[in-house]
Parts: sequence; structure tokens; C-alpha cells
Amino acid sequence: AVTGFCLGGAVTLSAAFQVEGLSAALPFYGNPRADLVDFSRKTPPIQGHFASRDTFVDAARTRSIADGVNAAGGSFELFVYEANHAFMRVGDEAAYDAPSAELAWSRAIPFLHAHLD
Repeated sequence: AVTGFCLGGAVTLSAAFQVEGLSAALPFYGNPRADLVDFSRKTPPIQGHFASRDTFVDAARTRSIADGVNAAGGSFELFVYEANHAFMRVGDEAAYDAPSAELAWSRAIPFLHAHLD
């Protein structure tokens, strides 16, 4: 599996489209470059965690990517939290949102357990 936050989230989604053999992808608030998104390629199951008030990541583009994966027969479970970008960043009072972070972890850990041996 692959996971990442912000730029790492973008890399995670890129890997979902470009790296064969992944069992799961778990991006947090990041979108890949358009040329790396290829709906004709089989993706691993994806569970994405994004913020509704994110000024860095385009929510409409994220939804479009999730819809494209699902339409192509893949699985992209998209969660959007009432939070700002970097809501998982513990120690950053300007960004961290404990309720959203706790909910995201409560979804992410079972997702990884379900898809990893």
C-alpha cells in the first residue's frame, strides 16, 4: 500500500494509477498531475481523505478523479471533512482538526487492514 499527505497524497494517487501491484492507496488531501491519471489502468482500492475548506486542493477535481475510477470499475471511496488543508497535522494549531483527524483514522486503519495481507 501507499499513503501520503499533501504532496505525498498527490504522489499516492499518482502511484495508484502508475504502479502495478499495489494492494491499496490512501491519499490525504493531494491531487496528482493530470497526465498521471489514466482511467484505463487498473487501480488498487483507494480511500481518499480531503477537506471541504482546502485552498490548495481542488475538491471538484478530486471528485472527478474518484468518479472516473469508480466508473472504470475501480473503487475510490472519497471522504470530505469540514476542515482545512492539513487537518491531520498534529501540533499545528492552525490546521489540525481533532474530530476530522480521529474520524479519518477510524476509517483509514480498517481500510488498510481489509486490503493488506
